[in-house]
Amino acid sequence: MHRRGDSDITKVVDLAPGARSFNLVIKVCKITVLAPDGMMGKDKKGVKKGAASMRVAEAIVGDESGVIHMRCTNEQVNTLKRGAAFLITNGFISMFHGHMRLEVDRSGKIEELLHVGDWKPRHHMDVSATEYELATV
Repeated sequence: MHRRGDSDITKVVDLAPGARSFNLVIKVCKITVLAPDGMMGKDKKGVKKGAASMRVAEAIVGDESGVIHMRCTNEQVNTLKRGAAFLITNGFISMFHGHMRLEVDRSGKIEELLHVGDWKPRHHMDVSATEYELATV
């Protein structure tokens, strides 16, 4: 079990575009299923369009420093529960329309934590709200 003070735990507010291979302790604030039951990759009638079907959800997760939007796929959709705390290992930041988004792929891990104390995510510090522009030098 990880303690909140471990030095290998990154704070949400310290995340930046392009960040990779970091660990977070977060609580789930909200989760919205965008493509239930593998509807992504299917047409309106539910017929597979050739792409592998997957479940997709958007979650808002955070720690005492702030919150960030998180893209969840397949088993992650079932794993995350509103109000529960999780250790994210080997997370990375992707960009979506100029905004940061937390993701965890096959090289990462999401595990539920049972004893993390009574802290609440800092909702008014949404690091996904900042829009970044690609600057060419």
